[in-house]
Amino acid sequence: MSAWSDAVSAAQKALGKEGKLPKPRVDPASMYPLVTKAWEAFDKSRESLEKSLLDLENAFTQAKNTFKQYADMVDGNDFGLDEDDAEAKKKIDAASQILLKALTTLQDASDTKVDQLNKLDRLVTDLRRLTDLKC
Repeated sequence: MSAWSDAVSAAQKALGKEGKLPKPRVDPASMYPLVTKAWEAFDKSRESLEKSLLDLENAFTQAKNTFKQYADMVDGNDFGLDEDDAEAKKKIDAASQILLKALTTLQDASDTKVDQLNKLDRLVTDLRRLTDLKC
């Protein structure tokens, strides 16, 4: 607020006693509390978004680990069937292939989401640098 007061004083000094500054319809100094209040609300929501993003990144990472762990369990499992029986072997291979393909797809999707969220997280974190705009 002192920057505005200093500018008004300097402008009046430049005009001299004879000059008159126009009276603003709204005092610019009255905008500082408005901007400060809005900035604080923005900052609070940014902090909340950072926490939510981290929670979401962690959830996708946990999901990926769960998919990987289950894929490890499926790989080489006989599903309670006799692997030595040719017909059972086909069923085991088919079930393994179906599950492993789905689990790999889910792991890849989780990786993609984490990468996207990491990029968004960087952008949101960069919003902290906007402090220069704060009044």
